[in-house]
Amino acid sequence: MQVAILGAGWLGKALITALLDKNYKLNASTRSCLKLAELDALGAKSFLIDYHKDKGVIGDTTFFQCDSLVICMAPGRKNSGESLYLEALKSYLDIAAELGIKKIIFTSSTGIYGDKTGVVIEDEMLLDTKEKEIQIDVSGHRVLVQAENLVLENKNINAYVLRLAGLIGPGRKAGKFLAGKKNVTSPNAPVNLVEQSDVVAIISSFIEHEYPKGIYNICADEHPTRKVFYTRQAMLMGLVAPEFDEKDNAVGRTVSNEKVKKVLNFKFKNLL
Repeated sequence: MQVAILGAGWLGKALITALLDKNYKLNASTRSCLKLAELDALGAKSFLIDYHKDKGVIGDTTFFQCDSLVICMAPGRKNSGESLYLEALKSYLDIAAELGIKKIIFTSSTGIYGDKTGVVIEDEMLLDTKEKEIQIDVSGHRVLVQAENLVLENKNINAYVLRLAGLIGPGRKAGKFLAGKKNVTSPNAPVNLVEQSDVVAIISSFIEHEYPKGIYNICADEHPTRKVFYTRQAMLMGLVAPEFDEKDNAVGRTVSNEKVKKVLNFKFKNLL
């Protein structure tokens, strides 16, 4: 089976290693010439794929000749880049449709739930792009809502949108995130995190099997408070524990992972 990974960064490179162990043929893309050799060294066939507002898709589009396309490209942090991100995504999806790709796995973010509190599940009302009305504050993640809709609207492709919680793993040790910081907000809000290896295993499962298309939250079972979790993680690494603003009573949100656990029969690793 041929798999293409669009945007092979920290997560994509881990996925390359896992899929090669299963004898998949892999195409992997980057926007940087400097990273091509790194992808080749991992064992994938590297491609330079980018998008220009005037020129459209730049690069060798044979990259998209695959059975499954994994899209790991994230929107830019600045508002000016949001429209270009959506244009690029639409162009890539159009190519996928033209080539008859049967399966797309798109990595989104649980940040899409914005300021919503309590337990959040996949069918929360977010943004109605037709009416341009906001049901909840998505706090700068409106572009992700629109991106998810672009991915899901093609009826001839089995599309899976994976809303990833905060990623931890090799090179992203949680103990370093807040170590030594003062007046850290939301001490009593729950954490929503997931191990890189769990995400890789779940993406692999979506590639290998046929599941109901749609949106899936990807988040570990455990939701300790920010104060408990980050204090413990800093101490385990021998770092200075963060100091929290105890007057901040924000309750935060808890991302439910019940759907993906039930559909995939998946068991997440423990965070603590």
